[in-house]
Amino acid sequence: MGLKIKILKQKKQFESTPYYVKEDFPLEILNKRKELQIAVNTEREKERLAILQYGKIIFLKNQNTDSERSRLGKKKRNQSSSPESIEDNRDTNKVRKAAKNLNKNNHIDKYLTKATNSKRPALEDGTASLNIAE
Repeated sequence: MGLKIKILKQKKQFESTPYYVKEDFPLEILNKRKELQIAVNTEREKERLAILQYGKIIFLKNQNTDSERSRLGKKKRNQSSSPESIEDNRDTNKVRKAAKNLNKNNHIDKYLTKATNSKRPALEDGTASLNIAE
C-alpha cells in the first residue's frame, strides 16, 4: 500500500512521459461518484464551492466574495480622502512669492586662470593650459 501512495503523490512527474496515473476506486464508489457529479455541477451553477472526495460531496465555505477577492489581489492601497474641514481653513487669497535667485559666487571660472605666465610649456596640440589656483 505504501508504494501506491508514493506513486500517486508523484503523478505529476509522469506528465512528460507517455504514462498516466489515475486513482482507482472500487466499482460501488465509481457509480456513486457518477451520481454525485451531477449534484456537484448543479451546486457549482448556484455559485457554491463543491468538490468530490472519494464518495462524498464536500461544500467549501465561500468566505471571500468576488469583490473581496479582487480587492485582496490588488497591491495598491485604497485612496484616502482628506477631511473637508482642513480645506476650509486654508487661505486661498494669499499669494506666495518665489524666493529670489541669489547669484552664485562659487563659479568654476573663479578657480581657473589662463596660463599666460606659465612655467609649463604649452601643450603640443596648440591649446592653452590652465593653472589651478591653490
